[in-house]
Order: sequence, then C-alpha cells, then structure tokens
Amino acid sequence: MPASQTPRGPEPREVYLVNEQDPSRFYFSVDDIVGNCLPSQRSLYGRPTLAEARATYPKHHMTSVLQNIERDLELRGVLYPLSFRSPEHRHLAVQRASARTLSKEVLQALRDQNPLITALNDADSHPLAFVVTGQQLGYLGGPLLTLYKALSAISTSRVFEAETGVKVIPLFWLQSEDHDYEEIRTASFLSQDNQIETLSLPPSPTGLGGSVGAIQIDDTSATQAAAFLKAKFGDSASEKSIDAIIQAYSAGNSLSTSLAELLRHFLGGEGLLVLDAHDPRIKQFSVEFLLRFFRDSEEIEHALLKRAQLLESHQLPVKVPVRVGYPLPFVEFGGKRERIRKINESTFQSSQGEISADQLYAALRHSPMRLTTSALARPLFQDFLLPTAAYIGGAAEVAYWAQLSGVYELLGVDMPLVIPRAQFALCTERQQTMMKELKLSISDLARSDEDLVLSRATSSEHPDALFKRTEDAIETEMARLAKDISGIQVPAVSEGIERTTGSMLSNLSKLKTRYARAITERDSIFLARVNKLRASLLPGGQDQERVICATQLLAQENDGLLKEIICQLTPFEPSDIQLLRISKVA
Repeated sequence: MPASQTPRGPEPREVYLVNEQDPSRFYFSVDDIVGNCLPSQRSLYGRPTLAEARATYPKHHMTSVLQNIERDLELRGVLYPLSFRSPEHRHLAVQRASARTLSKEVLQALRDQNPLITALNDADSHPLAFVVTGQQLGYLGGPLLTLYKALSAISTSRVFEAETGVKVIPLFWLQSEDHDYEEIRTASFLSQDNQIETLSLPPSPTGLGGSVGAIQIDDTSATQAAAFLKAKFGDSASEKSIDAIIQAYSAGNSLSTSLAELLRHFLGGEGLLVLDAHDPRIKQFSVEFLLRFFRDSEEIEHALLKRAQLLESHQLPVKVPVRVGYPLPFVEFGGKRERIRKINESTFQSSQGEISADQLYAALRHSPMRLTTSALARPLFQDFLLPTAAYIGGAAEVAYWAQLSGVYELLGVDMPLVIPRAQFALCTERQQTMMKELKLSISDLARSDEDLVLSRATSSEHPDALFKRTEDAIETEMARLAKDISGIQVPAVSEGIERTTGSMLSNLSKLKTRYARAITERDSIFLARVNKLRASLLPGGQDQERVICATQLLAQENDGLLKEIICQLTPFEPSDIQLLRISKVA
C-alpha cells in the first residue's frame, strides 16, 4: 500500500510530566509535542525545547516524558507508517504480509535450517506471516537480551495469530554476516557473590576477519566450556539443559550453527524458526535486489537524508549517519569487507582501486556471498526475503527503522510494524522480596545514593523543603535592605549588598549539601541493601540483560520456565524492566 494510502492511527492522548519535587501535574498537548515543547510551569522551568529538556531535566524525570513523546509521534506516523499500538494497523500488517508468497528458495532454506519444525509444512498452500527478531552471534547464546528478543517474538506472533486468524510464525534472524568478533567472543556470568565471571573464545581463531558466523569452535574452547558449565550449574541446573548447551557449542560447530542449535533446542517447541541468510542459495536468489543499493544509491541517499532531516526536526536521534557517496552494503575485497564509493554511474572506488560498474555487478552475480549488509541495509534485505508483519528490536534497532521508511517505499518493500522488545532482570525470590520491601524498581537502582535517600525522606526532612524558606528570606530581606539604603549613592555599598547576599546563599548551600550527606550516611543500612541488589541486577552499572549470558537462564530451564515467561509478556505495552524470579541466579 502506498504511503499516501496508509491509514492513520488513533489520535494521540494528552500526556503529562509529574515533577517529583512538586507533585502537581503539568499537562501538555500534541501541539506542544510537535512544536518540540514540554509542559510549562514558568516559575520552575520556563518552556524549554525538547533538546534543552534532555540536557537539563534529571534523567528519571525525563524518561516517561520522552517515551510519551515518541509514542505520540509514532501514532502520528512520524516514526513509522504503522503503529503496533493500533489494532487496525496490526491487522493490516498481518494481512499485507500474508498476501505475499514466500519464494521457493527461501522456503527451502528455512526447511533445511529447521528440519524438525512443522510450522512450514503447509507453507506452499496456506498464507502465513512472520514476526522477526535477530541478534549478533554471541558466545554461549550471547547476552540475555538475545533470549528475551526470541521470547518477545514468540509472544507477539501468538497475539497476532489470535487477532487475525492468520498463521504467524516467530523467526530469529542470525546476524552471521557481522565481522566484529571481539564484541561477541566473551560470555559473562554472575558468581554466587555477585562478581562477574567470564569465559572467552580465543582472540585469533581461524577465519578471523571474515563473517563471524563461519568461525568454528575449537577443541580447547569446547572442553573449557563443558567443564565450566558443569562446575557452575551442576547442582542447580537441569542436566538435560546443560548437555544441550554443551552440544550446541561442541568442537567443529560454527558460531552460526551453535546459536541456531541452541535456539532450536530451547524454543523450537514453541514454534521459533531460525534463519541464517548468509546462505549461497539465498544470496544468489536476492543478488539483483542487493545490487539495487548500488544502482539506485543516489535516490536511496536522498531518501535517507530527507528522513534524517524530518527526525532531527522533531529532536529525535539519527542513529546511523548517512555516508554520502557510499552504497549501504559491504563488499568483500581480499578477505575484508568495505563500503565502496560510487564515483559515477559507471565507476566505483574500492581500497584496491577503481572498478567499473559492469565489472562489479558481474563479479557479485558470480560470487554473491561477497555481499553483506550494513545496519541500514539488513532490515530491507530481511523484509525483501520474508513476509514480515513485525520486527522486534532493541532501542537502537527500532531507531534504524525510523530512518528507513522512504527507502522501503523506493525499493517497493512493505515496511513492517516495529515493536520494542521485552526487558527483564533475573532475580531470586529473596531479591524480589527485598525490592518490594524497599519499594524500588530497576530504574530506581540506577539513581544516585543521595537521590535515592532524599526520595525516601519525609517532606520535613527534605533539604529543599528545609532550606527553601531560609533562602527566600535572605533574598527578600537583602533586597529590602538594598532598597532602604538606595539613597546612598556609594558603589561600594551596593556592591557589598550583592557580595553579602551571594556569600550567605553560598554558605547556606554548603550547609544544605552537608545536611544531605548526613541523611545519606544515616541511611547506610538502606544503601547497603541497595548496593547488594545493584551488584546482581545492574552488574557493573549496566543492565543485567546486556552483560549476563543467556546460558545463565537456559541452564535452569526445566520445561516450564520459558513457557512461563512467554505467558507473562505483554507485547504491545512495553514497560519498565520486569523482574523475573528464578530459583538461583548465580
């Protein structure tokens, strides 16, 4: 459906900001959002632009505001053509995807890569759609967020299927084309005393420099991983689960094969398919589509720059800068991939010199595996191959799609719904109880000690409440004194008034700071409990799901835990990080 015919989503609701220091609500309308303005309470903040507010508001004040602003812009079609929050748009996305025919080349690759999955048995004769997610090939399953993406895709596909009656299949896209081996070669685990333990693949394996999906697990790494997992999880984990993880990462398996085996074992029974598109059959089938990125690079570049201008006008991020003159895909030359420059319609420039367009296109048709996708090319390649109803992504990923609507239209590919993935943090029952007792959320743990303590203080203890009256009195009385002696035209006197006022306020501010620190020290027991929670739930000050390996959860799967998580997901109302209770984290 052309963009001009895309149905509008529901009108955005009025949203608001609640200032924790002043609990009155500041309401603002859609006009304020589109005008990049935030709520007005002139005596406190004036009327800042969104960019100014990002820089000046405390982070925990701004989070919900920015989410609401992005939600409203999404519903107005600024971020994406379709909104996942609209039932009408969800139905349209599924119906549009299911009207496409899955190519025989892609269908055969899916069947070969998922031999025990029955979901594709009638794909030749019945309409279907996909909910897709994907991630880099992290060692031992990668970080927990890899698993959470897959679980979100499964949950979302079931909701789509129930809403539309169309068969909707969850699919995990293996990002095997990636070349950043260093980023994915280490798996991190929490120890019993909440320290980080790591297990790494060798720094310089055979095949380093090419696509990481082809790098194979060596004998030493396989042996070390098996010993580590059995020693760490032997008492608490399911033996079947540990054996499955060890088998997936056994010697000789590629990183792509390993992650595929892992996901198929744990989530294949829930209907999840995996796809490694860095496959000779798929690349040969899609080479003409991929060559369009080179032929039509100027039009694509124009669409990207126009879209970037629109996003920036709404103070929204442009995650991937546009490299003017460089088509989006990578091309492999001499074993290394690079973005080549288009000099003109007939000539390109690579690190090995100039090459004519005819020579380049002929070489890539002959060896299409030399073509790999970049962050902005991959979504289009994916949705060219698959009838995608929705993509489940992290914050950075969904921002990629926001840059691409014009390119989707240019290349004649339907843009899917874009849905944020679910977020979790693993905790024990004891930790969950402690969070409830302390009345804390995960986002609270990221706040400073002083901020946390002050938020617990009563209104009579809060430094702002205690010192505000004195600050106002100093300013009022000194202003009155200045007026009373204004008849004496002596500069030293007026300057003395200003210096004295500043000195008193400065000393009062220092006293206020010392008082705030005293409250913090008084609450040392509270902070000790907070820091114990932080060590597990925010290891190293980072989100647990970005640091801790998925194996930490998979090792404890006993045919029920993952099913329970899927049932708890609410795919169309992404919320704060949810606490997920398991018997033992470390």
